[in-house]
Amino acid sequence: MGRHRGRRSGRGRGRRHARGAVPQGDARDERLGRDRPVADLVARGAHDRRRELGGARPRRPRRPDGHDRRGGPAEPAGSLVSGAPEALREAKRGLRRAVRAARDALAPADRAERSRRIAERLLRLPELEGARTVMVFASFGSEVDTGPILGGLAARGVRLALPRIAEGEVVPIAYRLGDRLVPAALGVPEPADGPPVPEAEIDVVVTPGVAFDRAGYRVGYGGGFYDRFLRRARPEVPRIAVAFALQVVPEVPHGEGDERVDLIVTEEEVIRCPPR
Repeated sequence: MGRHRGRRSGRGRGRRHARGAVPQGDARDERLGRDRPVADLVARGAHDRRRELGGARPRRPRRPDGHDRRGGPAEPAGSLVSGAPEALREAKRGLRRAVRAARDALAPADRAERSRRIAERLLRLPELEGARTVMVFASFGSEVDTGPILGGLAARGVRLALPRIAEGEVVPIAYRLGDRLVPAALGVPEPADGPPVPEAEIDVVVTPGVAFDRAGYRVGYGGGFYDRFLRRARPEVPRIAVAFALQVVPEVPHGEGDERVDLIVTEEEVIRCPPR
């Protein structure tokens, strides 16, 4: 379908009415390259965010079976939990600003090449084998270009769905390559027409987002639309995030209502997050 992203890279996604840790040491430096500044910025701010949020939940030691010493499942590494809503929102805002600034700074040609590599990795995932209906999203601004993903899935005969925001909720809409997209609030592209796709028929969800950690926590654009949608989807449906490597940070501040993804596909690797 070609590139369908808008040019307003500083805007949010989905707000209708307004609309595991990073590798350490030399390997980390070598891998992040010019993406390192944003990761370092986030890493330096992690301690301050913990202090503002009242402290991170202590990590309990894990046994080899993945459970802690009390017998329950161990919390995913890198998590940061807060009981102070305003402090949590502020921590997310700061992380969102830093990562979006780094993403916006990518040159268009560099962004296109990274997006191509992400699409290649995603289309090879076993989670997509046999998928009949996949919900993606129409990218905009400096997001990963989802055009190659949509084209690759359509070539396999997969039924596509794109999100539309209606009355504050994500509604999957049937989409075919070439269907008209219209800018919704703040310029986010949505299908102009098309019937809704029943949520029970969606086999895989490809999610947008601003920042992710290796535990699967994500920071979106602040509306909570995808968190609510993911809770409505069938529990076994794979949640796959697509992001540039610079969007993967050591830890993402999160609260009780924040949903995790199962995989994060970047231009460098496929991150398989701990089970939900």
